Amino acid sequence: LLRNLIENALDHGAGEARLRLTPDGVLIIENSALDYNLSAARFVRGKQSTGLGLGLAIVHSLANMLAIELSLSYSEGTVKVKLTFETVNSNYVQ
Repeated sequence: LLRNLIENALDHGAGEARLRLTPDGVLIIENSALDYNLSAARFVRGKQSTGLGLGLAIVHSLANMLAIELSLSYSEGTVKVKLTFETVNSNYVQ
């Protein structure tokens, strides 16, 4: 899941990819994009893509299977992927 998202950011973005992990279990991957397509449909590709158009479909399936909340957005030239992981109860004792 993470490898796919990071590779997509590097392959399809413009400039550096930025990753940020917050203390409450949210991972944000963002970068500038000249050509972007945030469709989770299979075989949908950006204009410059050399892939098969399966990356985001795979990401959505994996996030769903792993119960990770996933959101994709594009604003002011920046694509942002936000993954919200279930937080661990700090009172949990093994």
